[in-house]
Amino acid sequence: MLILRQLPDPRRLEPLPQNESFRRAFYARWGHENCIVLAKCRRVEYPMFAQRLSIKVASGGRERYFLTDPGRQVDVDDDNYLILNDGRVYASSIEQERELESFSIFFRPGLAEEVRNVMRTPASRALDGGSARVAAPDFPEYLQAHDHRTTPVLNYIRHHVRMGIDDPHWYEEQLAFLLERMLQQRESEHARIAELPALRSATRAEVHRRVMRAANYIHSNFERDLSLDQLAHEACLSKFHFLRLFRQVTGLTPYSYLLRKRTLVARRLISSTQLGFDEIALQVGFAARSSLFRQMRRWLGTSPGALRTDA
Repeated sequence: MLILRQLPDPRRLEPLPQNESFRRAFYARWGHENCIVLAKCRRVEYPMFAQRLSIKVASGGRERYFLTDPGRQVDVDDDNYLILNDGRVYASSIEQERELESFSIFFRPGLAEEVRNVMRTPASRALDGGSARVAAPDFPEYLQAHDHRTTPVLNYIRHHVRMGIDDPHWYEEQLAFLLERMLQQRESEHARIAELPALRSATRAEVHRRVMRAANYIHSNFERDLSLDQLAHEACLSKFHFLRLFRQVTGLTPYSYLLRKRTLVARRLISSTQLGFDEIALQVGFAARSSLFRQMRRWLGTSPGALRTDA
C-alpha cells in the first residue's frame, strides 16, 4: 500500500538521467500496489500517462483531467467524483488561486475483479471453494454527483488518511468495500439507463453517454456563456432532440442544470471566501448579483447574506 500525502513532483518523474534512481523506486510500486494520494496544492501539471483504475475527488476548487477522447476535458470539484478505468491514458492539472485538496485512489491490479467475483458468487458455491469468473468491470467515465452509497466510504477513507493512519491491511479492506459500493452504483446507473424510452438497449446507452458528455461540459465550463447549440454539439445531437433527451436523463433542462451548477459553486464561494456578491456572481457566470440572489432562492431556498452569516 502506497500512501502519499504530497503530490509526486512531476519534474522528478521525467525520463532524465538525474531522475533514474527516483523513477526506478517510484515505479517499482506505482501501478503495482493500491495507492492513495491526498494532498493540497495550488499548481501542478502531469503529462499523459496510462494509469490503473482510479477514483478522483477534489475539494476547494477544480482539478482538470485531459482524456484521450478528442478535446475532452473534465473538471472534478466539490460536487462530483470521477472514475477512470484501468489502462486509461490521461493528463491532469491544478491551477488555483487558493489551495485545493486533491484525493485519488488507485486500485492495485486485479482487486476490482476479485471484488466483482465475490459479489457474483453464491454463498453455496463459495463454501465449496468455487467462484464465478468475471471480466474486469468497466465503469462509466463521466462525472458522478456525490451520493449516499460511494461518497460516505470515500470520506471515511479520506478522514483516516488525514489522521495519519498507515495500516495497509485496514486500507485493503476499505478499498474492497469502496469497490463494492462503486459496482453497486454502476448497476443502479445501468438500471436507470434501462428505463429511458428508446427502442434498443444500445440506443439507450448511447443516448445516456452523449447527454452525460454535455452535462460534464456544463460542470467544467459553467462560468462561460453556454448556448443550447453549443451543448447539443457536445452531445452530437440536433438541438431539439438534445433538449428533450437531456431532460429525460437528468430531470432538468440544460439551462436549469447550468443555473443549478452555478448556484452550488456560488454557495461554496460565499461560505469560504470574503469575495463580494457582485464578484462571485461574475465568477460563476451570472450577469449580475440580482441573478445570483434569484437562483439562490430557487435552488437553496435562502439568500447569499444568510449563507455568509451562517458561515
